[in-house]
Amino acid sequence: MIRLKNNRLYCNVYHKVNFLKYRYNSKHTLMTLPNFEQLSLGAPTGGHGGKQRGRAFLFVVADGYPDKGINEPVLLLLSHKHNHGAFGVPGGLQDPSDIQRRNPAAALQVTAMREFVEEFLAFEKKTHGISKQKAAATIMVGLSNSPLSGTIHTGQATKADMGSFVLRVPSALAFERAASLLNPNIKPDASRQQKRNTPISNEMAGYAWVSKSAIAYAVNNNVLDSYGQLQVKDTQGVTLSVRDYSLGSTHGGKRFHSNTLTKAMFL
Repeated sequence: MIRLKNNRLYCNVYHKVNFLKYRYNSKHTLMTLPNFEQLSLGAPTGGHGGKQRGRAFLFVVADGYPDKGINEPVLLLLSHKHNHGAFGVPGGLQDPSDIQRRNPAAALQVTAMREFVEEFLAFEKKTHGISKQKAAATIMVGLSNSPLSGTIHTGQATKADMGSFVLRVPSALAFERAASLLNPNIKPDASRQQKRNTPISNEMAGYAWVSKSAIAYAVNNNVLDSYGQLQVKDTQGVTLSVRDYSLGSTHGGKRFHSNTLTKAMFL
């Protein structure tokens, strides 16, 4: 059972997650976590200086999926219940509570992590509250084998800012096991077909992992579905439709790699 004490998450989940971190992180050390306690709370809906609300996304990259014989980086993708079932990375628009008057970059990081805990862990703000969302985010970031990194694209004038952040973890399956302690809809031992087709939250209909080589092949060949969405094979070899910008974007009829993924996965 999860309970909140002094704005931290205390339960068997916390200790089990840290055991998983110790087991799968060869350094066996806890990284310095971002101070989620100071991020958010009460800012104008319009953002900074009349800007539109920003957007932020979290790219969860595992060093490999050795349990499935994959020893190269893999990226977590979530299947949306809408958008024709297309897959994409966790993320979306800023909420008013995400926005920082003094630190827009930190506010975008909060947005990315909040969207991740809502979409992948099913921790909704209305039902769980901001404090439990922060605690869940802190636990999952604690599994990382490197500091949370990111890229901020600053919108000019009234255009929205956008943040792309990378959470790097040692093992895809270990990450799933840790997440399943917070979200029982995640079944690490299920088949990859079941994972793709089993709803995990109010917004997401399933999840999958795609490898570095599959992403490179998809971007270089630029095969699209009837909705114009990029086609990429997951770790089982099943073709997924992926939302634009998740794995790069098209300019002048040519598709380019995502700068964030290029840095994170050495594409």
